[in-house]
Amino acid sequence: ALCHAWARLGFLHEDLCIAISSRVATTAHLCSAQELCWLLDAYASARCSVQSAIDALTRQTLVRLDEFTLSQLCLHASSFARLSAPHPLLFTNIADRLR
Repeated sequence: ALCHAWARLGFLHEDLCIAISSRVATTAHLCSAQELCWLLDAYASARCSVQSAIDALTRQTLVRLDEFTLSQLCLHASSFARLSAPHPLLFTNIADRLR
C-alpha cells in the first residue's frame, strides 16, 4: 500500500525516491503491472535511478509482462529511456508484445 501511494504521489523528489528504494526493492513482487508502471514512472519522472529498485522492478516486469497493457508497456519503455537504463531482454520482449 505504501509503494502504491508513493508512486501515485504528484510531488516526487530525489531524496524521497532514494529513501523508499529499499522498500520498493523488497516489495516489488507484490505489485500489479499497473503499480510497477507507476513506480518506474515515478523514478523516471524524478530522474532518479536507484539500481536496487530498478532491478527489482525490471525483474517483476519480466515476470508479469503478459499482464501489461500495450499503453503500460509503452510507458515502461519511456521510463527506462528517461532513466538511461536500457535492458535488452526486456526491450525485446516489449517489442514482441507490441507487434
